[in-house]
Amino acid sequence: METTSVAGRLALACGAVLLGIGGGGVARATECGDTVTSSLKLEKDLTCETSGLVIGADDVTIDLAGHTITGVPGTPGDPAWSGVKTDHLLTLRNVRVMNGTIVGFRYGVAIRHGTAGAVIQNLAFADQIDMSVFVRDSSGVRITNVKVTDSGPIAIRYGTDVRISMAAISLASRSPAIVARDSAGVSIRTLAASGPVPDYFGGVAPESGILLERVTNADVQGVYVRGFKDGVGFACGSCAPGDVPNSGSVRDSVFTDDQAGVNVEYAANVTVAGNHVTRAGRWHPDYWFVGGGITAAWCTGLAVVDNAVSESIQGLGFIDVTGSRIEGNKVLDNVLSGIGLNIQVGGSFGNTVASNIVLGTTAGYDIWALSGPNTWKGNLCRTAYGDGVSCAIVVP
Repeated sequence: METTSVAGRLALACGAVLLGIGGGGVARATECGDTVTSSLKLEKDLTCETSGLVIGADDVTIDLAGHTITGVPGTPGDPAWSGVKTDHLLTLRNVRVMNGTIVGFRYGVAIRHGTAGAVIQNLAFADQIDMSVFVRDSSGVRITNVKVTDSGPIAIRYGTDVRISMAAISLASRSPAIVARDSAGVSIRTLAASGPVPDYFGGVAPESGILLERVTNADVQGVYVRGFKDGVGFACGSCAPGDVPNSGSVRDSVFTDDQAGVNVEYAANVTVAGNHVTRAGRWHPDYWFVGGGITAAWCTGLAVVDNAVSESIQGLGFIDVTGSRIEGNKVLDNVLSGIGLNIQVGGSFGNTVASNIVLGTTAGYDIWALSGPNTWKGNLCRTAYGDGVSCAIVVP
């Protein structure tokens, strides 16, 4: 069992022998908390009451070689208590952490303070208190082939050109899988993330699977996300209608059993294309229902095209969205509405809703709008409601 293997690792001696493999390093004994200035290969597990290892020079590779660095529960007195971290007094380049497991710290790996060109690969994380990987004020970071199990999220703050690929994340808690804030050029590709399916009746409200808050030029592609608040959520907790700090795209991905497959708020020029969403939305004790297949609010210039949404409470739902294209979507067998344009502050207007197939809505209208004007053309549906709203092709 996994708990047995972790317990076995905890029982190992806390020293380890590390063999220098680069930068002129030589074999030497290394203790928990040491600063590493030449590339090293771990030969035994480490069990640490302090941070595990601190990277203190450019071009350093720490190869765990299949071993584990484990944090001992307690209060270490280090606010950046990490399995591996960069020295907070240095601006480093081209560092690597790879090939092992990190268990039980505040941060699994912390890349900080202007680090450029870091690589985190072939690592497994479990039981981190706050974050499995924490990237702050850094650029050109690559996170690839990582596994996160019941641990804190992969988190990015003030990052530029950070790319995550080949990641598998499984969470029993309601924390996000990946969260990026105040960043630019975040790319997330080939990800599988699963969490507890949202439940608002006696349960705790969940977090988004991929949360993007004040992020520009985000690129999400080829991900599978199940059981979160939003599969992908663009958000801004401090924004008001008219603020649009988010931009980017979500393409060719699969979302199931989320509150919303994709939810876009406070954004301009976001593309949501080629995604497949099923069983989205939740009945809510206070608000009747929340979420839906693809939802957006307080946005402009969206392109929601060529998606498939089915078996959800609502298919595509928009509040105060302007100047956007909603085209070529297949919205089938949903409950309350297929495509809806709603109003909260300024209304939804200047949008083109065209060439969508919207059928099988069981308790509401296939397409409807409470605000406008919008352009409706070539939509195949049975029922429609609102000024200027009609089914160009009416299915009997």
